Amino acid sequence: MTKEVEQTHILIVDDDPIILKVVSGFLEKKGYGLLRAKNAEEALDLLSEHEVDLIILDHYMEPGMTGLEMLKALRQDDDPVAVIMLTGADDRQVIIDSMQAGAQDFILKNSGVEFLLKLDQSVIRALHVGDLERKIAKSHQALQDQAQFLQTIIDAVPTPIYYKGTDQKILGCNKAMADFIEQPIYEIVGQKIDGLYPAEISEKLQQHDATLMDEGGELLTELAVQRSDGEHHILSHKARYRNAEGESGIVGAVVDITERKLYENELRLAQTVFETTSEAIIVTDLQNGIQAVNPSFTRVTGYSEEEVIGKDPGFLSSGRQDKEFYHNMWMQLCEKGRWQGEIWNRRKNGDLYAEWLSISAVHDETGKITQYVAVFSDITKRKKAEELIRHQANFDALTNLPNRNLFLDRLSRSMVRAKRNGTQVALMFLDLDRFKSVNDTLGHNIGDALLQETAQRLLGCVRETDTVSRLGGDEFTVIIPDIKHTYDIEKVSMKVLHELSQTFSIEGHDIFLSASVGITVYPDDGVELEALMRNADTAMYQAKEAGRNSFRFFTPEMNAKAHEQMILERDLRQAIEHKEFCVHYQPVIEVTTGQVTSCEALVRWNHPQKGLTAPGYFISAAEETGLIDEIGTQVLEEVCKQIHQWKKVPEMKAVRVAVNLSPHQLRNENLVQDLQTMMTKHGVEAGQLSLEITETLVMQDPQGTAVLLDEIRKLGIKIYLDDFGTGYSSLNYLKRFSFDVLKVDRSFIMDVHENEGDAALVEAIIVMAHKLGIKVVAEGVETIEQQKFIIEQKCDLIQGFYYSKPLSAEDMYDYCRSTTA
Repeated sequence: MTKEVEQTHILIVDDDPIILKVVSGFLEKKGYGLLRAKNAEEALDLLSEHEVDLIILDHYMEPGMTGLEMLKALRQDDDPVAVIMLTGADDRQVIIDSMQAGAQDFILKNSGVEFLLKLDQSVIRALHVGDLERKIAKSHQALQDQAQFLQTIIDAVPTPIYYKGTDQKILGCNKAMADFIEQPIYEIVGQKIDGLYPAEISEKLQQHDATLMDEGGELLTELAVQRSDGEHHILSHKARYRNAEGESGIVGAVVDITERKLYENELRLAQTVFETTSEAIIVTDLQNGIQAVNPSFTRVTGYSEEEVIGKDPGFLSSGRQDKEFYHNMWMQLCEKGRWQGEIWNRRKNGDLYAEWLSISAVHDETGKITQYVAVFSDITKRKKAEELIRHQANFDALTNLPNRNLFLDRLSRSMVRAKRNGTQVALMFLDLDRFKSVNDTLGHNIGDALLQETAQRLLGCVRETDTVSRLGGDEFTVIIPDIKHTYDIEKVSMKVLHELSQTFSIEGHDIFLSASVGITVYPDDGVELEALMRNADTAMYQAKEAGRNSFRFFTPEMNAKAHEQMILERDLRQAIEHKEFCVHYQPVIEVTTGQVTSCEALVRWNHPQKGLTAPGYFISAAEETGLIDEIGTQVLEEVCKQIHQWKKVPEMKAVRVAVNLSPHQLRNENLVQDLQTMMTKHGVEAGQLSLEITETLVMQDPQGTAVLLDEIRKLGIKIYLDDFGTGYSSLNYLKRFSFDVLKVDRSFIMDVHENEGDAALVEAIIVMAHKLGIKVVAEGVETIEQQKFIIEQKCDLIQGFYYSKPLSAEDMYDYCRSTTA
C-alpha cells in the first residue's frame, strides 16, 4: 500500500446499506481511508468536520436531499472536491445532469463484477483529476494573490502609475492615477490616452508611445495639464516592457511638479530681487559667517562678495556701538527672531556710514533657525540732512549758539533736574550796551562779527555744563545749572562783564562795549519758565538803568547776599595774607580728677571791622573756596608754637591740644610730612598733639582714611572721632580705625535730663566705647544736670560751657592754674 493511498480519504454516501458495505469493503482493501454516510445531511455534517479527497455519491437517496442536489450544493459553495456519481438506473439525462453539475465520473450500480472494476478505475482517475484541478486552482490563486499584492503596492505609491498593452489601451493603474485624472479606475481601464487628455496633449503622448514601442528605452516629458482645480505641471515618465508572452507594452508614471514649478518661480523672483534691490543684503549661517551678499552690499560697503564670504559681519563695525549694544541686539534676535535699528559701520575706504538695519532669523520646517538675513540701506545722506535741519532748528546761524528753541528746552530740563536734585538754576539775560550804535555806524558785517566774537567770549566764561544762547539781535542768555551758592553766580557775572569790556578788534576797528546782565534763580524767584524769563529780563533793564556794565539780581535780598559772599571771600584771602586768625582753647576736664587734661583748639578771626568772629561765620565759605587748607596750616602752626611755650609751664606741660581737621586737609597728600615737619620745628612731642576728624569725613574714603590715620598715629598723635552719632555711627568703623577718643555730639547731651531717648543713646555710646577700649568726651555740657548725668554714666572726659567757654592762650593758662591750685 502506497503512502499516497493511505493519505487519501474517501466519503461514501448511499442509502442502500448493501452498496455502502460492498463499496466500503472494496475500497478499504485498497487501503483508502473511508467515511460513510447514509444520506446527504449526514454527509454534509461529516464534511464540515473532515477533509476528503473524493466523494462517491448515490444519485438517488431518500428521504431528504438527493445526490445530485448535494453535488450542486457543494459546487455552489465553491467546494472543488472530486465526485463520482452512482445510480441504479441507466438514465442518460441523469448522467448529463450529474456531469454538468461537476461530477468527475458516473457508474451504474448493476454492472456486477464490472462495477467494482469500473469503480476502481474511476476512483483512480477521479483522484488524479482532482489532484490536477487542486494544483491548477492553487496556482491560479497564487497568481491572483500576487496580482493583488502588486496592485496593493502600486496603490500605495503616491505617484500616479499606469500600464498599457500593445493596442495602447490602459490595462491598469493605481488610485493616485485615478485621483489625478479625476476618474474612477474602472473608467480609465480600457481607454486610450486620447480619452484622458485634450487632443494637443494626447497627440504628443501617442507619438512618444509609438517611439517607445519601436525603439524601447524610456522617455521623460514635461507637460501642462488642465484640471478642475487649475493648471498643473507634470513630468510624464514612460518605459517599454515585455510580458511573459513577449508582447510589448508601456508602463508610465506621472509626477505632479506644480508646487516645484511655483517654488522655482518664487526662487527666480527672489533671486531677481536679491540681485536688483537697492538695499544691501547679507546672509549668514548660525556661526555668523557670511554665506552670500548682493551687489548692493558691494555698492554700499565697497567690499566684493569674494572678500567677505565666510567672514563675520563684525569686520564692518565702526566702533560707535559698544558690546552692550550688540548683546541686546542678539538677545532680541534670539527671543523674537528679528531686530531692527540704526547702526554705524565703516566702508572699505574707511568712511563711516549710517545704515538702517533689519535682521531676521530663517527657520526650517521644524522651526529651527538655520540662517540669518540682514537687510540694510545707507541712510548717511538722510542723517546729514536731518542733522542739518535739526541744527538749523536749534542753533543760531550767525553764532552757532543754541537759539531760542533749544534755550527753552535746556532751561526746562535744568529746572526739572534741579527740582529732582534739590539744587538751583541761575538764568542770566545779557544785552550789549550801545550795540545798535556800532551796528548803524560800522555796518552789519562788523556788527555780525562783533556778535560772533561776543559769543566766543561768553563761552569762555562758563563751564561745559552751562548753556550760552542767542535769542536774537544783541540779546544773549546763560543757563547755569547746579548752583549751590549765590556768590557763584556773581563770580560768573563779573567775569562776563570783564571779558566783554575788553577791546574788540574787528577788521581794523577797535570797538569798546559793555553789557547789562539780569539774573534770576530757580526756584527762589519762581518755578514757571515764563516767570523766570520775565524776571531775568526785568533785572537786566534794572542793570541798564543803574548805569550799564553791571549786573542785578531779581531780588535785592539775593543781590545783597551774593555780594556779601564775594566780600567774605575777598576778606578771607586778606585775613590769610595778614594772619588775622587766632586760636582759642576750650578745656576738657577729666571726670575722676576734675583736672584739665586736654583742650580743643578752636579758630577765631580777628576781623578788622567785625572784631573777633566765631568759625560759624566763615568756615563754610573757607571750605567751599579751598581756603581752609591755608587757614588750617596757620592754626596748626599756631598750636604747635603754643604747645612749645606751654612745655615750659608746669601747669600746662601735660595738657594735650586737639586740632580739627577739615576734609580738604585730610585729602592733602603732604599732610603727614607737614605735621612731622611742624612738630619737629617747634619741638612738639608725641602725646602733646591730637587730631579730631568727623564720621562723615571717614565715610568719604574709608580705605584711604585708614591708611592715613595709621601714618599719623605713628607720629604719636592721638585720633579723636568728633561729633559721634550725627553721621553713620558705624561700629565697624570704630573697630577698624581704632580711635583713641570718641566725642559724643552736643546735640545728644543738651536734653539728656529730659529726653529718655537721648539719655539711653549717650549711656549706650559710653558703654560701647569702653568695651572697645576707647575713651569718651561729652561735648556741650552746659548745666549741672547734664554734668551729673555724664558723671553717673562714668564718662571719661567732659567739655562744655559748664566748665569754660573757649579761652585765649593766656586765659587758658590762668584757668588751668586755678584748677590745680
